[in-house]
Amino acid sequence: MANFTKIMHRLQNAINTAFDVKLLIYTTQFYSDKKDGVCTCYHIKQSVYDNTKDRRINIEIFRAYSTVQCTLFLRDYWFKLNGWEVPHDNETWEQIKEERKNGKRPGQNRIDAGQ
Repeated sequence: MANFTKIMHRLQNAINTAFDVKLLIYTTQFYSDKKDGVCTCYHIKQSVYDNTKDRRINIEIFRAYSTVQCTLFLRDYWFKLNGWEVPHDNETWEQIKEERKNGKRPGQNRIDAGQ
């Protein structure tokens, strides 16, 4: 399994060094009775200079509870900044969501079909 937190920070570092953009990643945690454990929320913010206040302010551009969603957002942001076409892999994600609804592990339908 991929370490999405490490990938998130690598993408953040690449965006911050290659472009005149300052991205920050914050995390907040809280206890959820429903999940019976600690939940982590990831906030991706962009630091922007405010001329009226003569200082930098942080504007939240994305928030998610999933490192996978944050990684995909940063990947798409990287593609947009480079002027490349953003990959369209929503069909794959929709298929994974459907498999999870049916109680199967992601990819199980593709494994069963290959046997």
